[in-house]
Amino acid sequence: VSAYFKTDVTSWRSRIIFSFKPDQLQEVSVNYPNDENSSFKIKKNASEQYELFANNKSIKVIMDPDKTRLNEYVRYYTGAYAESFINDYPGIDTLRQVVPYCIINTLDNLGKPKKITLYRKSISDRSKTISDKYGQPLLYDQDKLIGLINDDKDFVLIQFFVFGKYLKKYKDFFPAYDLEDSGL
Repeated sequence: VSAYFKTDVTSWRSRIIFSFKPDQLQEVSVNYPNDENSSFKIKKNASEQYELFANNKSIKVIMDPDKTRLNEYVRYYTGAYAESFINDYPGIDTLRQVVPYCIINTLDNLGKPKKITLYRKSISDRSKTISDKYGQPLLYDQDKLIGLINDDKDFVLIQFFVFGKYLKKYKDFFPAYDLEDSGL
């Protein structure tokens, strides 16, 4: 049987992180622990419309967010997958002690939460880019992140190519030409 099927249990496990139907998502919270001004929450109101909130209460916004951008962002949550499980990744214990890059929490209409904690991945021999455009060495992989999912039980490898669309910042929901006057 092993000649035809993989016998490694982790290769059979679901790598799905988010899988919401467009009307199932009640709330999304994106927190950047080292950049509170970029953190935000999107919540469905009583009219079934999504509203944007800044996590940093000191931000004074003088305009409404772009509803098209907001609704498009919420639709991203219909399907997101990890590249692979990496529970045997060296340095996992050390990683748990590091401040995460980003934490995304979701809540569906039934009140069921789902969370992914994202950490920057150190440069390794498999990293495609190891220096910036000036030749300076990079500290972190530009293509991959490490995610902690399933109630903080499983580590997964995440591709920026796939997951970058979830890593929006608060200011990304406003028209670009108005940002300078808004204090963002």
